[in-house]
Order: sequence, then C-alpha cells, then structure tokens
Amino acid sequence: LPPAALTARTGESISITNVPVNITVPAGVTNASLQVTTAAEGLNLVATLPNVAVTATTALGNVNIAIASGTKIKAPSSWDGKIKLPEVQSNSSVFISGATVNAVIEVGSPDVSLTFDRAVRLLIPNQGDKSAGFMRNGVFVPITNTISADTQAAADSEISAGGEAAIKVGADLMIWTKHFTLFASYTPVVTNGGSSIPVNTGTISAVSGGTITLNGVKIDLPAGAG
Repeated sequence: LPPAALTARTGESISITNVPVNITVPAGVTNASLQVTTAAEGLNLVATLPNVAVTATTALGNVNIAIASGTKIKAPSSWDGKIKLPEVQSNSSVFISGATVNAVIEVGSPDVSLTFDRAVRLLIPNQGDKSAGFMRNGVFVPITNTISADTQAAADSEISAGGEAAIKVGADLMIWTKHFTLFASYTPVVTNGGSSIPVNTGTISAVSGGTITLNGVKIDLPAGAG
C-alpha cells in the first residue's frame, strides 16, 4: 500500500493501524502524537508499527523520524498508547555541565519509557558537528556510541537493546535509537583543563631583562629597560 499522507495538529493524536504513513508536523504544532493499538505481554504493553515517516518543520529546520515496518514497541502497563511527535524544546530545558546546549528535541512519551526492537532514525538538521546525548531519569547521558553506516541494518545489528548511537551525515546529526526520550545536541566548553587557555609564565629583572608570556603573547625586555 502507498503511504497515507497525514498532517498533525496541536493537541491531537493520529491513529496508526497497519498502513504505512507519512506525517507532516507543521511549524508551531505542539503536543501532537501517534495513537497505537496495544496488547498485553506479561507485565508490559506492546505495539507493532507499520512504516512511519515523520517530517516536523522547526526553527532548526526539518526534523525527521523514520520507523521501519514491523518495529515492536514495549512499554509499561501504564502507557496510554501515545507516541509524542518530535517537538523542539527550549535549550534551557536541559542542563549539561561544561557544555553549551544547541538543540533539544522531545519525542516519545515524557512519563513512560518506550523501547524498540529495531532502531529508529532521528535526524536533527544542521547539528552534524555537535555532540549528542539524552535525558534519562533527570540525568543527562552523552551518546558515545557510533555505527559503521547510516543504515537500518547497521543500526539494528550494532546497537544493543535499549541503546543508541550517533553518526554525522553531511551537515546533519543522525541519532539511531532503540528508545524515545528527550534528545539534545551540545558543544563542550573548554575549561581551565583544556589547552586553549594561555598560561602566563616568565620572570623579568630590571637589570638583566628577560622574556615573559602574557595571555599567549611573548614579550622580550632588554637589559636595563626598567
């Protein structure tokens, strides 16, 4: 079947069946979501998705999500079956020690842990030169894993259950993830431990002269200059 073209609206849910869907999230739309049909599996709820492609227009550019057909979601029994569509949040909503936050994307469920048996592709535009991470239980976790290629096969096989990886593709930052949460791109800030902070060294005698380095600039004073 060809994908159904749907448009998200603020505060509304789009019901997902077994039909592939292409979803557009216009600029300014908030709290839009997917609504899936769940089934009990032990103490959890599960849902199986068709191919889902999402394009969200944001201040960053187009944020894209791709979910492969047959991807199975697992969630606690408290889950209402809703998957929040990607939404840009304020950079101040995430604090990263020793770093500047460049972009924050919330996707999934703010209160419930959603995990997938296949990797989901999240594209954050124009952030390819940034580091990436996510929030888990109020703690920011850097994404240190990468994958060998920007493909579904590589992501599925190389990312562990519940894990994630980041890879640069052109100017964009690609996060392949087997869980949904609050993702962020960031730039580490060089502190005094870094090599970019100049060191002031040297001694000068008014009689014999000498050399001093001040804020990275070398100054030579001849003997008797004092």
